[in-house]
Amino acid sequence: MVTSARSFDVVVIGAGPAGGYLAGKVAAAGYEVALVEEHREIGEPIQCGGLVTPRVFEYVHCKETII
Repeated sequence: MVTSARSFDVVVIGAGPAGGYLAGKVAAAGYEVALVEEHREIGEPIQCGGLVTPRVFEYVHCKETII
């Protein structure tokens, strides 16, 4: 259980491909970002909630096996 309080400019729910990308872009713009994920480890279990086309790799620089 978390017992300390903290403020964020933006809270992103879901650390999947879209959530992780968005959180990174917003943080790079200078905002305090909290990225919230229901699972203990990001990327587990391997799943995706949406359609990902090969073009996504033009914007997200990661291994194709991650997405």
